[in-house]
Amino acid sequence: MALILAPAGKIDDVPRLIEAGADRVYLGIRGHSREGVRGSVSLDEITRGIDEGVLPPERIDVALNTVPDDGGKECLSLIEKVISAGIKRVILNDPGLIAEAGKRFPRLFITASVGLSVTWDGTARFLEEAGARGVVLPTCAGPDLVRRIKAISSLAVEVFLYCREDPSSTGPAPFPVTCSKEGRGRKRRQRRGRGHASPSAGGWLSRPLPTTSREHWGCG
Repeated sequence: MALILAPAGKIDDVPRLIEAGADRVYLGIRGHSREGVRGSVSLDEITRGIDEGVLPPERIDVALNTVPDDGGKECLSLIEKVISAGIKRVILNDPGLIAEAGKRFPRLFITASVGLSVTWDGTARFLEEAGARGVVLPTCAGPDLVRRIKAISSLAVEVFLYCREDPSSTGPAPFPVTCSKEGRGRKRRQRRGRGHASPSAGGWLSRPLPTTSREHWGCG
């Protein structure tokens, strides 16, 4: 079964994205997110959202997309608090942090961020051995790399796709989306020609993804 993962720039986006078709939603922690202040949330906002019933923790991934400069102490503390809130999946951007988090929190599902630039299967295998259970590939990656990674590992694989315009919204759907098949991989799609998609720009998800795209990536 294919799954869709979408980013949210603020807590209020999460119910809207799930209603629109996302199976999972990921949030960047402020100060540790690629999207900056406008596209990220604080840990307090996340825990409050869970306590108020706005965020279903079983459907949330938390992204810490920075490289630690303190030996990982701050990030590891944040991860511990995220786990205490009931969230079981994180996206990390540093091999050393992945390794240490994997040792400390063996039940945590860790995805290696796109910032690690995995362009060959050997790197993916290294990250799996370090503790990652999933990996986000850069936009230059193609189906051949996905197949090679799946042949030598049990990693969930994410790749970027380009989404089409959604006439039901105020403009092109700006959310990079993940199509996932358990144990086989996940796909992200992103607005064409805009670089990193902005989760704070608004818009809606569209389902289903084109069948040809699913078949192309082996996620049909």
